[in-house]
Amino acid sequence: MTEAEHNKRIKEISEMIILDNLSLDEQDQNKLEKYHNFLKQNYNLDHDRYIVISACRFRSCPEKGFVWIDTKKEIVVGLILHYFYEKEENIDIGYFLIFSKDIEAFDKIPEQFFKPLKEWMIKQAVPVPEKIRFIGTDDSISTVPEEYKIKLKSLPKCEGENVFKWTDCIGAYIISDGDTKAIDFNVGDEKKLANPSFEEMKNFNFGTKYIGEMKNGNADGTGTMILRTGTKNNFSFSIYKGQFKNGNFNQKGTILKGKHTIKELN
Repeated sequence: MTEAEHNKRIKEISEMIILDNLSLDEQDQNKLEKYHNFLKQNYNLDHDRYIVISACRFRSCPEKGFVWIDTKKEIVVGLILHYFYEKEENIDIGYFLIFSKDIEAFDKIPEQFFKPLKEWMIKQAVPVPEKIRFIGTDDSISTVPEEYKIKLKSLPKCEGENVFKWTDCIGAYIISDGDTKAIDFNVGDEKKLANPSFEEMKNFNFGTKYIGEMKNGNADGTGTMILRTGTKNNFSFSIYKGQFKNGNFNQKGTILKGKHTIKELN
C-alpha cells in the first residue's frame, strides 16, 4: 500500500465521522456498524492481509480512533480513545472503547491486533487507559478486567535487582535513606499507589516509591510516584501520576499533595 493510498483512506474515514458529527464518546451502534461495513467493502485488499488505520477527532485531536482489519478472515476491530463516559471522567489518560461486530468477547480478539495497537500507542504517546470497555457481537458494553491491560503494555517487566540497569521495561522500586531497591509488583498496583489510604500513608516508611516504565535506570514514560517527607507523626506527601522523563515528572498528568499530623494520645 502506498502512502498516498493510506492517506486517502484516513481522509475518507475522517470525512465520514465529520459528516455524521459523531462524538467519540457516543456508542451509536448504527454509526459504528456503518463504519465497520464501509471498511470491509472498501479496504479488502488481497495483497495486504492486515490493515491499520488511525485518525483523530476533527478539532479535538486528543480523542483518537484506531481500526485494525484482517482482510483474510474479514474481521474488523475498532478502538476509540475518549475521556468521558456517562458520569465518569478522566482527562489525563482517558478510556478505551474497543468494538467489533465479528468478535463476541475481548479475550477472543486476535493477538495480531495488539502489536500494531501498542506501536500506535507509543507513536501517539497514548498511555494505558484507566478503563477499557468492549462492545462485541451482542452489542452490550462490558468493562474489561484489569488483568487484561497487560496486553496493552508495550514493555516487558524489568528483571534483576539492579534498578540502574533497567531499561525499556516496566518496574517498581523504593528509595529509603538514599538506597534504591527493586520491589515486586502486580498489575493494578499502580492504581493503588495513586490513591493510598491514610493507614498506608502513616506506615509509609520510605521516601519514594515508583511503579512504571523505566529507561536507562530512571523513571521514564508512564508511571506513578509517591514522595513522603517529614517525621513519623508530621509528614507531607506528593503523588505524581502521568509521564516521567529522566527520573523526573514532566508535568503531563496529575499531582496530588497532602499533609498529615498524627497526634499521640496518652
